[in-house]
Amino acid sequence: MRGCFVTGTDTGVGKTVVAAAIVAALRTRGVAVAAFKPVVTGLDEPEPGRPADHVLLGAAAGAPPEHVAPLRFGPAVSPHLAAELAGTEIEPAGLVAAAARAGARADALVVEGVGGLLVPITADYSIRDLAVALGLPLVVAARPGLGTISHTLLTLEAARAAGLDVRAVVLTPWPARPSAMEESNRETIARIGRVAVATLPEVGTAVEALAAAGGALPVEAWLGEAGGAAAAPAAPELRGERVVLRAPTAADIPALTAVMATPEVRRWWVGERDEHTRERVLAPEDGTTTWAITVDGEVIGMVQASEEDDPEYRHAGIDIALHPGWHGRDLGPEAIRIVARHLLEERGHHRLTIDPAAANAVAIRSYERVGFRPVGVMRAYERRDDGTWHDGLLMDLLAGELR
Repeated sequence: MRGCFVTGTDTGVGKTVVAAAIVAALRTRGVAVAAFKPVVTGLDEPEPGRPADHVLLGAAAGAPPEHVAPLRFGPAVSPHLAAELAGTEIEPAGLVAAAARAGARADALVVEGVGGLLVPITADYSIRDLAVALGLPLVVAARPGLGTISHTLLTLEAARAAGLDVRAVVLTPWPARPSAMEESNRETIARIGRVAVATLPEVGTAVEALAAAGGALPVEAWLGEAGGAAAAPAAPELRGERVVLRAPTAADIPALTAVMATPEVRRWWVGERDEHTRERVLAPEDGTTTWAITVDGEVIGMVQASEEDDPEYRHAGIDIALHPGWHGRDLGPEAIRIVARHLLEERGHHRLTIDPAAANAVAIRSYERVGFRPVGVMRAYERRDDGTWHDGLLMDLLAGELR
């Protein structure tokens, strides 16, 4: 079962809005999606003008609220205390089974936790334990303002200590004009937390608005197979002197398809079509991470890394496409250098490869400046659109050779 688990750095940080935006966006794309929240508390103290969590999630999924949350309590307290006050007991195995049933009825399951990861469901079973049992990738909702760095990094540490696959942090509500502090918080969490950081504006509770806001997020990249092995993480934000690499969103697709459609790029990206570029953004292959290359906020290209995790052959490959209008400014080598450093120093690879066409002299010179060395010519390596075969050049770079 594909899906994700949405948690938060605290209560009231926007988990439900983030989860509902993911659900609404997937549903708009034609995905049969189910929403699940194991426990709802605080029904005796409703927030004026705002639906209860399970009601909002149900509206986003097109499902009755009672199908979203199997356990519902009145007092605004943690689940373990709410159950105690109600004179009942929560059975964790029952919650796992209920989530599995919800997921079995859909193509994707979005689970929203209660409070933060370490909130107790019972005296000895936490939200984190439930996330581990379900085996879904994690999306963390967090505030953009003061205090969020520590709260978010602590959540990431707690998640990874349990082996959870953290796909992204979502800062919300993200202002139209973020302050210097908020921009710094976003960059700091991405850098120190080694995680992709997305933003979600104030969107209210209308399903149409949630779907539109969620459509700008890389939600497909956040989904995983329940109980499956962790895939490559969503692209963390990486910064150079002039270039910023970030996870691409649906809003970037027109700019990226325009890059790939230029004759100078399409000549070397054999067979690339608009639908392929869209898939790279919305549904990347397992083990593949894609970044949008930006300069001063403008998308100028795309760089992609594919990782081999077999311990006997652990290495990664890199591909890049840059709009020809930005050629000659050393931005391509800078982007390659940023990704290479990330793969070597943070992802733990010992060897990187790149395979330009043997006739692509400009690209080859750029890769050599980063430290890649020619290994050999791969004869008749790729077929062009005209049906002819052309040679490729295998180049590699070992840890310690990066320039």
